Amino acid sequence: MPFLAFIFWVCLAWLTYAFALYPLALFLASATRQLAGDMRQLRGGERRCVPTDWPGVSLILAARNEAGTLPAKLANLAALDYPRDRLEFILVSDGSDDATAEVLATWRDPRAHRLILPVRRGKAAALTAAVALARFPVLLFCDAATLLEPGAVRQLAGHFRDARVGVVCGAVHFRGGRESRQTEGVYWRYEMVLRLLEARLGATLTSSGALYAMRRAAFRPLPPGSLLDDLLLLWTVRRQGYGVVLDMAARGEDIAAPSVRGEFSRRLRIAEGSFQALSACWECRMGAVTRWAFVSHKLMRWLAPWAAVGMVVSTCLLVVAHPGYRLAFALEMAVLLWALAGALGRRWLARVPGALLAYFGLAMNLALALGLCRWLAGRMGWSRPGMPHWESAQ
Repeated sequence: MPFLAFIFWVCLAWLTYAFALYPLALFLASATRQLAGDMRQLRGGERRCVPTDWPGVSLILAARNEAGTLPAKLANLAALDYPRDRLEFILVSDGSDDATAEVLATWRDPRAHRLILPVRRGKAAALTAAVALARFPVLLFCDAATLLEPGAVRQLAGHFRDARVGVVCGAVHFRGGRESRQTEGVYWRYEMVLRLLEARLGATLTSSGALYAMRRAAFRPLPPGSLLDDLLLLWTVRRQGYGVVLDMAARGEDIAAPSVRGEFSRRLRIAEGSFQALSACWECRMGAVTRWAFVSHKLMRWLAPWAAVGMVVSTCLLVVAHPGYRLAFALEMAVLLWALAGALGRRWLARVPGALLAYFGLAMNLALALGLCRWLAGRMGWSRPGMPHWESAQ
């Protein structure tokens, strides 16, 4: 019984720290840093200027079977507010078997370069092939479904006047239906707050794969079969000693999955890719603050499903002999019933604020657990061979 009690309290402490205490500590540390920066600004110790010599930008779009979304995307690219002679578009079709290549061929913008890969090679290989064609010193990666605000390229490119900056991450906002606003929308707002606070401490950990830019000289070809290009590229740049910046004013808009079920499939692939990239991230050069953020925000979150399982199992075994654990057992069962109610009645409960959060949280943690299992199976050679799926890490 003492061992079971130890397991319960360790798992409870793990979850409490990862989802409550770390955000609180991060807020306090960020507020302190922000106050110090504001004081320097008041004393005139920091000067900010608007760039006039904009760097050349190669915007790279790798797509597979995106014929339905490309017309809107191409119109969006044509409307970007950036010097025309310093912006080019490199558009890649990775073995698409729909009309993607035909749609790209109809776009007559003289800045566009098209690369049609007849055989599917995976997103990592498609991006590497596109970068080989890039002429400009800044690479900007975006997804076919992500529509950029007109000034997004200027917001990202302006940071590269600082030679220390290697990656600039934009902010992607999602629009969706009632269910996605009550689930993924709530989570994404929470996640973006954490990313903003980490950015103020110089500890940006990941980019939104739908919108980020990097220094061309820092790009390194991705290993074959890489699942999360954005995560791996960011940490590759960190390994070279460059800094990573988050600019919330560089905005894009994407469409959220219409349901928790659709989001589950995406999160499962992202989870597998996260564990695939774990060793590369961990071995990267990090300061103390960045490593603290990585362990707290990433590693502990990725392993949180197993902490939750350990807490529930230990509670079930302890509650019989130790009545003091009855409250914990009751709360755990209440959360599970809340999640079950959300799963069974999501069409009706989507109108009730917060009613689907337990269902969403349970589904996303299940995706994390299964993603780890899939990664381990792949390491042991149990998974079937196949090309990596087209997903970005959000």
